[in-house]
Amino acid sequence: MTNLNLRYETRLPQVGTPPYPALVLLHGRGANEWDLMPLANHLDPRFLVISVRAPWRLDDGWEWYRMQDTLAPPDARSFEQSIAALQGLLHDLAGALPLDVKRCFGLGFSQGALMLGAALLRMPRYFRGVALLSGYLPTSVIPSDADATGARCWIGHGSHDPVVPVALARAERDALEALGATVTYHEYAMAHQITLEELQAVNGWFQLGLHENNDGA
Repeated sequence: MTNLNLRYETRLPQVGTPPYPALVLLHGRGANEWDLMPLANHLDPRFLVISVRAPWRLDDGWEWYRMQDTLAPPDARSFEQSIAALQGLLHDLAGALPLDVKRCFGLGFSQGALMLGAALLRMPRYFRGVALLSGYLPTSVIPSDADATGARCWIGHGSHDPVVPVALARAERDALEALGATVTYHEYAMAHQITLEELQAVNGWFQLGLHENNDGA
């Protein structure tokens, strides 16, 4: 398999001192590493934000894996290459940036949420918690030995999503809970998008995780 090098952009925290809590952002299909960066303006200012670009070119943007249609299982070859590259990047970030490895969080949208969920199942101890927005978790990306005991997930989805039906988000919730994860689940009267209401809820969940960690939880 080809080794992929993932590019990323960072935004330094607005407050605090190193080592900083980190937030890894994974964009959706057809976007790039700048797409989700504005979300940081609505999230905890203590975060060192790391926004990663998917490796496969798609028109004017990028995708995390090749696909025939939106809900088809990920192409196995491109998916496995991407997930291996993402795991490698996450492993290396601690040595490259002034982040606190005990306070790393993730946020993914759509295809990026699928990748983040898959990464969580392969590296459950890396993340303090992950927010999976408008995504889903096909059985093909769940390792046979997956164990999400202790993992924390926040799932948000639009009840009117025409791209990824909300039933798939509910199945994602059920699958992660069955694997031992603690899941906070919300549905919103929206389409395939991120709203300020959802962001505020995610931010509150992140802040709770930061507070619990500081208390030694």
